[in-house]
Amino acid sequence: MDPAYIGDSIFFVTITVSTVIRVLARIICSNNHTMEAELWCTNCEQSYCSKCFEQVHELPALKKQNHESIPVHHKPLEPALCDEHHRQKLEFWCNNCQKLVCNRCVILKHRDSSLHEIVEIDTAASHKAQLLEALCENIQSSLNECTKPFADNTDDSIQTVTRTFESIHTMITNREKELVREIREIQIKTKKLVNQHTIEMANLQELLNKHCKELKDMTSKNDTTTLLKVHEGLTQDLTKLMQRIIGVKLPIQTRYQIKGIDELEEKISNVFQTVRAIVQDDGIS
Repeated sequence: MDPAYIGDSIFFVTITVSTVIRVLARIICSNNHTMEAELWCTNCEQSYCSKCFEQVHELPALKKQNHESIPVHHKPLEPALCDEHHRQKLEFWCNNCQKLVCNRCVILKHRDSSLHEIVEIDTAASHKAQLLEALCENIQSSLNECTKPFADNTDDSIQTVTRTFESIHTMITNREKELVREIREIQIKTKKLVNQHTIEMANLQELLNKHCKELKDMTSKNDTTTLLKVHEGLTQDLTKLMQRIIGVKLPIQTRYQIKGIDELEEKISNVFQTVRAIVQDDGIS
């Protein structure tokens, strides 16, 4: 499969998951449904935009009570309700169906324990979070392996060539320059591939950080409902990211062998044309 297609797919899924999380987290003002809420009144237990909070609490009956506000995203989490059985809290998770269920769902559709393993949502969310965190750690470990610094002996090789040819004087000056050019060409090609590899690793790291931040935001807020709703897509994103990292081919460190350099001064007339700059290890050429 085309790596560019895989990268675009991962990016699209990442944006989709991020959008879903933002939409789920958006809270509307209780007084003006066209505005996004910013404050939560701990006394009224209502969400307000800044303007409506001031207007509502200007009423004499409320003004005397000194109602307190907190950022709306710090308000207590509201229990998620079942779409099928209204007003029933989603308190359980079916491991077989991979969905949130209420008490009536368990009784009516999930009571066969041989077909439906039911656990509390806190237990399920904790387990999913552990799996996702372990996956993030494995990916981070793989990224660390892929981003180890690269080194070669380019400078030492060039210095060896230069020192040797200086003792042979003018007759091999042109050959000396040719050898240096060959080494430089290899170095430039190798450096280009290493830079490409480094950029790719940085992009993968950025993508992983984004997923980890989304997970951390959900776990820090104890938002079990959202985590369970998006965990499958997030798991797929992280798995694809891991597969992409595994498929990355590491550039092999480049070392040079200046063939014939030790015999050059003694046998210059016979071995002059045998001197070559070659890559010692298989890999980048």
